[in-house]
Amino acid sequence: MNKKCSICKKTKQEKEYNKRNANKDGLSSFCRTCAQEKLRKFRQEHQEKYNNKSLKWYEDNRDLVRQRRRQSSYGISEQKFNALLKIQENKCAICKTPHDPSLYKNWKVLSVDHNHLCCATTPTCGKCNRGLLCHKCNKGIGLLGDSIELLQIAIRYLQSPPINKIKD
Repeated sequence: MNKKCSICKKTKQEKEYNKRNANKDGLSSFCRTCAQEKLRKFRQEHQEKYNNKSLKWYEDNRDLVRQRRRQSSYGISEQKFNALLKIQENKCAICKTPHDPSLYKNWKVLSVDHNHLCCATTPTCGKCNRGLLCHKCNKGIGLLGDSIELLQIAIRYLQSPPINKIKD
């Protein structure tokens, strides 16, 4: 069966309309294409209000957002995350920076570290999670490709930089 869109006035198939139980036929009065355009225009006209509302919700629910992201990206429950925090005494496993969710913008929130050889991208399988690291330590390990060999070379470099071999 076909239906005429109230905005573009084109006759389209029913599958081109969103469902709307309030209408007699159970379909929206305008097609999906027009609905998307209408929403795009609305958001553009009310962008500041829309962004502020989204930002406020995020600020009010920051812990919930982090919890859901950890669950969906790393398969780690809030209970398991808290158990890791306890084992690590609320600190980064490497540099011992304290975990402080109130300082999120200062990178004091610990991230879930996982073995990239197992799962190169997120979401991970959850079995390759190793522990909790601060942003700097997590980035450092990641930039060195999770390579123990490169980390050992970096340690030797720091202990004996090549500049020390030059005699004045």
